[in-house]
Amino acid sequence: MLKKLVHKFKSILRWTNPKLYYSMREVWHWMEEHLGFLAKRMSFRLDIHLLSLANVNLQPGDVAIDCGANVGNITARMASTGATVYAFEPNPYAFQILKRRFARAPNVHCINKGVLDRNDKLRLYLPKNACKHKIIWSEGSSLLSCKRDVNVETFIEISVIDLAQFINDLNTRIRVVKMDVEGVESQIINKLIDSGLIKKIELLLVELHDKQIPSLKKKTDKLRRRIVAEKLTNINLDWT
Repeated sequence: MLKKLVHKFKSILRWTNPKLYYSMREVWHWMEEHLGFLAKRMSFRLDIHLLSLANVNLQPGDVAIDCGANVGNITARMASTGATVYAFEPNPYAFQILKRRFARAPNVHCINKGVLDRNDKLRLYLPKNACKHKIIWSEGSSLLSCKRDVNVETFIEISVIDLAQFINDLNTRIRVVKMDVEGVESQIINKLIDSGLIKKIELLLVELHDKQIPSLKKKTDKLRRRIVAEKLTNINLDWT
């Protein structure tokens, strides 16, 4: 079933965007060889994510933010509603696809930066498997060198922005924020709460990484307790 879907997608893309189709030939070859557990897992996760977003009911005029957009699968779901979408992706290889994918979408703003609790320039550590294919394995890139699946010797210098400041500068209500930032979620969310800007976000969907990075568990547990204590019902830490 999955192979049929991939084949159908390839056929559609070949006719609608031949330039992108041919630039992804390596991706097609890899998928044909590895359509096993990994591909099924990615497909299942995407289905769960899209189901969550379907309940948000975005509309034209709404604002959504995708933190850790990668190649834009969630961004595409947000943008299809007509909402204005700000998609942040620090990995330059994934960003090339993201930017190309939404080049003709005036409601999507692709930003080649990471998000954090401050403006800074930091190292983005690439996954160990990035040497096999920089785009396919871009999803696990992290600002944290302690993440199990990154190579501490392979990194890219990137810019990160203060998400709280960005939201404040937008000066509008945010319908939904999706946050998948590979381990730095807690410090960003704590600043949103401290600044009161969490009240500007109708729904914050978060993918946590304390299972992949056990050293984050104390921070994550503390954040969970704070959310309960302050009765912040617009934060979902169990998105996946």
